[in-house]
Amino acid sequence: MTKESEQAMMYSCSKSDYTKESGGKDDGFIATGITAMDEDAYYDFSADDENGQTIYFKVTSYKKHTVEVTHRYDDDKKPNDEDTYRTEITIPSRVTWKDFTFSVKGIGESAFRLCTSLTSVKIPDGVTSIGDLAFRGCTGLTSVSIPSSVTSIGKCAFYDCTGLTSATMQDGVKSIGDGAFYGCKSLKSINIPNSVTIIGSYLFYGCTGLTSVTIPSSVTSIGKSVFCNCRSLASITIPSSVKGIGPYLFWKCTRLTSVTIPSSATSIGKSAFCYCTLLTSITIPSSVKSIEERAFGYCSGLISVYSCIRTPFSIDSSVFKPSYGTATLYVPKGTKSAYQSTKGWKKFNNIVEMDE
Repeated sequence: MTKESEQAMMYSCSKSDYTKESGGKDDGFIATGITAMDEDAYYDFSADDENGQTIYFKVTSYKKHTVEVTHRYDDDKKPNDEDTYRTEITIPSRVTWKDFTFSVKGIGESAFRLCTSLTSVKIPDGVTSIGDLAFRGCTGLTSVSIPSSVTSIGKCAFYDCTGLTSATMQDGVKSIGDGAFYGCKSLKSINIPNSVTIIGSYLFYGCTGLTSVTIPSSVTSIGKSVFCNCRSLASITIPSSVKGIGPYLFWKCTRLTSVTIPSSATSIGKSAFCYCTLLTSITIPSSVKSIEERAFGYCSGLISVYSCIRTPFSIDSSVFKPSYGTATLYVPKGTKSAYQSTKGWKKFNNIVEMDE
């Protein structure tokens, strides 16, 4: 977590009438807003949801009549307290203020940050973005359903939501920011939509309860440390659309027993599988051109390394440390002597040629 991310805004929190409008497709609720009276206010107006909970709004476009959910104060010395947004919040799809009806299009940066009493939030269709740190530290939040209208989820959006057990995303999400689910240790499984092409760094870092995740074929790039310290993750398949295995990708995934590296991968980053102590076998496809230091370091259970690389390149001696004396290296037929004379690979005590 960078210092800049940690310095994002933190805020604390008039009541109004709340009415339900019928007729028309997906009208939902229309909240009637009250203008902010506090001179330190960051929001433009507030309105109550159907449960009587006050929600704060900031206008993002007067021309388009759009708003986003926000916090109360523009002062990082006044963070949201646990009661600013509490228990269940229902975000309206539209809100009326000063005789104009505004569409709710976003959940702003740090909008619900540190609201530890928040247990549930209903996000309406029409919301297109969830901002950076939007729900950071909402430890009471147990589940979230993100509608198909949302196209972007910001950096650290659900950072340290330690009580979050499920998060559902629909096709439509195109980008998920770095560290969006960082430290969500109760999260057990998650779907990455087919619309996502890039998985940001640190996305599931420290999600110690995560047992299952499916990476769709739409993904072409995976950042660093995405599954770092996911100690319950047992197996994963990386699709053939991915070109590289990023650094620290599965660092300390101590229950990982099976992983498939696609034939499209050209690189394996630093410490990518370091300390994956239950990993017994790994196959390195012929497409790989570089393997960085400690990529498979301290994989104490490793007994078989299958390399499909016909012309071995030099690797650092730490890549498979300390498995050189216990694991068998299997290489393409006719390449044993090349491996025995190449830096790093030659440290294996037992090199066996595979039948083709």
